[in-house]
Amino acid sequence: MNALWIIALNTIREASRQRLVLALSVSSVAVVSGSLLFQQLDFGKDELKFIVDFGFGSMTFLGAILSIFATAQLYFSELDQRTVHTLLARPISRSSFVLGKALGAFVVVCSFLALTATTLLAVMLYRSSQLNLASGSWIGFDVIVFSILQGFRSAVLISLVMFIGSYARSQLLTVVVSLFLWVVFQIQYIANSAWDEAASKTTRFASWVLECCVPNFEKFNVGDQLVFREPGLLRLGGLFELGVYAAAFTALYLTCAVWSFNRREF
Repeated sequence: MNALWIIALNTIREASRQRLVLALSVSSVAVVSGSLLFQQLDFGKDELKFIVDFGFGSMTFLGAILSIFATAQLYFSELDQRTVHTLLARPISRSSFVLGKALGAFVVVCSFLALTATTLLAVMLYRSSQLNLASGSWIGFDVIVFSILQGFRSAVLISLVMFIGSYARSQLLTVVVSLFLWVVFQIQYIANSAWDEAASKTTRFASWVLECCVPNFEKFNVGDQLVFREPGLLRLGGLFELGVYAAAFTALYLTCAVWSFNRREF
């Protein structure tokens, strides 16, 4: 366990020196803060909805990009620089290396999401006070819930990247395959819905296998259910279910990553 935390802390320190992490963090803050440029146009409550969509979109898209690119870069930096040999020569197991890298990358992404959520919350509270709207009482809860959900989704993506990288021989291949699968995860529900309606038992079985092996990221797109307490608001029970859902796929991919990395030859 100590080895795992050592790898994770070293990964976090390495990520703090990466230009990609800094660039995406600055971009996210700039995108959310830039929504204040619309304050000259008094849209009332609709303006706050627009700002929220800006912030949620930034967390969703840039968070996914950071999860894929940063994890792949942090993982392959150890392999390309041959420092993995030094680490594994010490009393550090391969499992601790994989899990430590994943944990470090997850902390980095969560820090990014927290920064974006804080910026969005500050912008929302500032603008709602200017417009004399009373919506600020639940804005904080909505933003926090959405950022937690993006953390769940990022955990799945990070574990996926670790799984692909555990047998891929290049960072480019890992990134390309991860981006492709990210898109698949976003539209998984379309294929699953179509197959569920099929009369063939084989097709329904394929749908069940797809649902068990491929996560449905559409489940985490709940921004419209959170903003301004529209019908269908996500309850804490639903938040817990999504957490279990994400944890199951994270554990699945990390288990596969550990299994594959333990059999990898350097």
